[in-house]
Amino acid sequence: MDSASAYYNTFRNPSQGGFSTVDNEPLADSPVEFEYFIPVNFNRAPDFVRRDRGAGIFLHVHGPGATAGCISLTRGEILTVLRNVRTWDTITIAP
Repeated sequence: MDSASAYYNTFRNPSQGGFSTVDNEPLADSPVEFEYFIPVNFNRAPDFVRRDRGAGIFLHVHGPGATAGCISLTRGEILTVLRNVRTWDTITIAP
């Protein structure tokens, strides 16, 4: 994530510009994991954003390895979530 960009921790296509693509998360490079996904509203506007707190957290399909801080589910599980999720639902991450 380009923490110096005005678009920090936003869903943005590289062709739109405005940020360095060096440290971004290219979702198209992970077609299994990001076939279906939901961005988690963590450290994003309209809430206060701290650029050193983390970014790019998703609920997505489980791939062959560990996530890089995301939450992964089987393809069937995430399809169930997508069929039932509503705009006002929240994801709570707790121990």
